[in-house]
Amino acid sequence: MDGGEAADLAIFISCTALLLGYSLLYFRVATFSVCGKKMMNLYALNKQTRKEWVVLLSQDTKEGINAVQTVRNLIIAVSILAAATASLASTLINLMTDAQKLQQVETYASIDPFSSTLLSPQVKLGIALGLLLLAIMAFAQSVRLAVHVGFAVRVVASSPAQHASLARQTITFMRRSSLYFAIGLRFIYATGPYVLYILGPTSLLIATVLCVAAQVLFDIVPAYSVEEEEEGEEDDGEQAAASGAVKQEHAALQVAPSPS
Repeated sequence: MDGGEAADLAIFISCTALLLGYSLLYFRVATFSVCGKKMMNLYALNKQTRKEWVVLLSQDTKEGINAVQTVRNLIIAVSILAAATASLASTLINLMTDAQKLQQVETYASIDPFSSTLLSPQVKLGIALGLLLLAIMAFAQSVRLAVHVGFAVRVVASSPAQHASLARQTITFMRRSSLYFAIGLRFIYATGPYVLYILGPTSLLIATVLCVAAQVLFDIVPAYSVEEEEEGEEDDGEQAAASGAVKQEHAALQVAPSPS
């Protein structure tokens, strides 16, 4: 193995480890602090809200239509993503079987100082294609579980006390549906760097760093505690009281008779 192949292999392993490591942290670490400010990821927030959603709708039979509409919206959103992913996979297959285009890509890749013949363009595109196929499978599983949630919520709402075990199972279904949806997004995000890998390991490295940075911006939101919410409500109440007092004083001045 020459120096170019060693550098290519090192960059490939490092980028794969970076993408995989961030994904593991995303699913394992719910909250953390940055410069004294508490932050949380969207997956942890989704787990909490979906549990509360199932519990809320399972307690009222009139909320069945709302549950069906929400699940339908989820299925439509996932289906659109799955259709777009399938279209990208079809494009990659066409590129993999076009020798002329692959030869042109190899010409571009030869400009990269770390370019090597360690992996052929077909193998690199095959990795990206495999990620897209895994994303489609994850989205399909998300839709499958969402369909179960629509039926289960309606049954639980008919008699919450009688179907307590099914209610807990429904929460698991909803959380798993959210999990597979998030996994599908991770696979789509990782596809981009591996597609650019056909242009050389330098492109893979730059694309991976940018991809992880973008995911951090997309996935992290501020975490507001109950105390902060209560303080915010108190501040709003004080402002409202002060505004009301000013209005009352202004009204009193208008009503008061002017001196003759």
